Amino acid sequence: MALHRAERNEPFADERTWHEALLSLTPEHPDGTAWCMIAPLDRPAFMQAPVSEGSLDDWANDRPTPDSLDILVTSKNHDLKRERQSNAQVDDWIFALVSLQTAAPYPGSGNYGVSRMNGGSSSRPGLGVEPTGGPGQRWLRDLRIGLEERPFLVETHGYRDTGGTGLLWLSPWDGKSALGFAALDPFYIEISRRLRLVEEQGRIVARRTSSAGPRILKAEANSRKGNTGDLWTPVERKSGKSLGVSAIGFH
Repeated sequence: MALHRAERNEPFADERTWHEALLSLTPEHPDGTAWCMIAPLDRPAFMQAPVSEGSLDDWANDRPTPDSLDILVTSKNHDLKRERQSNAQVDDWIFALVSLQTAAPYPGSGNYGVSRMNGGSSSRPGLGVEPTGGPGQRWLRDLRIGLEERPFLVETHGYRDTGGTGLLWLSPWDGKSALGFAALDPFYIEISRRLRLVEEQGRIVARRTSSAGPRILKAEANSRKGNTGDLWTPVERKSGKSLGVSAIGFH
């Protein structure tokens, strides 16, 4: 998204220009608040929408560690122990937020799954090609393909070519409103949960609440069956739906 806005086909070469390019995606927050882990409740924080209510008084306070945000549905605390990351660092919370907000399933009422997945009980696999050179070359290859195929994604999936919503945590979300695909950037990054990170007694903790529906219109997402043009989502040619890997694994 940053490279498209800058009308570039190649990545920036230094930290300063990347910093400026990412800030250009959040013009209403030039101070970088939208990329911070903790921010005032009336403003967006990284992967966290502004709080419409203006208060977290009615939000649950039961996510004290990053691994308590895990998308795995575990009802018992035996095999996989919960809340082990009591000495978590900021990057642990970053990984937890990205995982939950972009790959969450539908575990029950008030917690809806992401649109880039074939239903709330499916999974979101990521498939890519890694050329010689390691992860850096893979990222560069994917970046070039994404920019080259962007017009195709706009045409075939009905996204906005310019002015589309790309970072879905920038706008307030009351848990009831939803966005249609026609309002989105083809590279949109969604959020599936209403939560905010706060500092309590010198530690970061997460506060959360439920929503009345998903952030992306449920009917539109269901009709696409996970086929949203995501660069890393394999699609079954016959059915046109995204691949869901079952318990038997990937064969």
